[in-house]
Amino acid sequence: MTPESSSDSGQQSGLPALTEFAMRDLPSIPPGTTPYATAATAGKSIRTVKGAPRPQRVELRSELEDLTRPPERPASGVDDQDWSWCTSQSRKWSTAQKEFEGRAWRKALALVQVGAIRLVYEFPADLARDTPLRWDPHPRLLEGHQARRSDARDGRARLRDQADALADRLDPEWPGVATALLETAPGSLLEWTVRAATDLEAGRRHGSARAFVQAHAHHTKVRERVAQEFIRAGFDLDALTRLGINRSPYVGLAGPMAATLPTGVTQDFTGWPGPQDVRLSPRLPVTVSVTVGTRVLVVMENRQAAETVCDEFPHVALIWCHGQPPAPVLEVIAQAALGVERVLICPDADLGGIRIADRIDRGLPARVERTVIDVGREEHEPGAPFSEPTRRRIAAQATGTGAVAALARGCLDRGYLVEQEAPIRIAVERALTQ
Repeated sequence: MTPESSSDSGQQSGLPALTEFAMRDLPSIPPGTTPYATAATAGKSIRTVKGAPRPQRVELRSELEDLTRPPERPASGVDDQDWSWCTSQSRKWSTAQKEFEGRAWRKALALVQVGAIRLVYEFPADLARDTPLRWDPHPRLLEGHQARRSDARDGRARLRDQADALADRLDPEWPGVATALLETAPGSLLEWTVRAATDLEAGRRHGSARAFVQAHAHHTKVRERVAQEFIRAGFDLDALTRLGINRSPYVGLAGPMAATLPTGVTQDFTGWPGPQDVRLSPRLPVTVSVTVGTRVLVVMENRQAAETVCDEFPHVALIWCHGQPPAPVLEVIAQAALGVERVLICPDADLGGIRIADRIDRGLPARVERTVIDVGREEHEPGAPFSEPTRRRIAAQATGTGAVAALARGCLDRGYLVEQEAPIRIAVERALTQ
């Protein structure tokens, strides 16, 4: 082992602190690479008794390594996804083996040869038999990843600020859209939510959901189920109709009730596994009637819990609506409510659920008895905590003496959302069996 290169980091006992040297006499050196022994620069054992540097590691490096500029990806064997994973941080060799299985050494060697990584071994190293400890990416590649991560964080912060500002402006007219803007986590869906909210505020209307996606991404496959995603996020269906994304709302019907079209065609849902989806077309308005003698109508937001309630209580009339119910859905609920003794309103325990309950409560005929169920009173796992803007909006709903205000106060006291199926199902079952 003859020193061929060194770095002088100070003096110790009159000798330069040699920190690395090439080991070109090692057997089995892969082509295009050079192993270097690296020695410690501090501590009691940085030199042998003869004053020579005491190596601790062997690094296999590219003969073309240039620390002043980032290397290019190998021409073959490493795709874009592999390149990003391999050069974003140091990796243990065991981690690389799990990621690439039998291809780990082939990929690692290709990366070393272009100078993208260094393979680090224990000293002394037999390159033919020993496995590396880890690999370290080129410093310029690491800097590039760090810069992109920083840009991404800044972009998420800007998107969050934009969403909060839009929510403040849209909240009076479109509370569901405001809720979606506030409660959707930063990411791709929030980007699309901001685009939709911006279009809504500007009065832009699209011919369809596909046209909306194409207007923003020039490719309809980017977001094929955008309408359903917006509905799950809590968008007012009236807002989606205004945007041209959702032309007709759907409602789920179950139990002893029937839906009749102006043509006289009637569908009786008694005995059907529900809820059954019905599209409310403005051209063929649906009239809903509940079977005489039915005592309770349950209105639910959570689909899975609604299906369980339908199975366990087939004699109960049930309507499922997801998100803020538009006028046609409110009309169906009001029609069904006239045929029962009381209505149970069961939304999620969050800002969107509070607003859904409030909208349904206001849409019911005055003489109808109604109960708003707070599912957060049942045993549950705490959900995501409310953000400060969300808390302010819940607090605005918590004033007053009605059942919706009581739900809002319960949400405020807990400080987090409750939307799991189990507590919702248990709460409805409890209300139905009391």
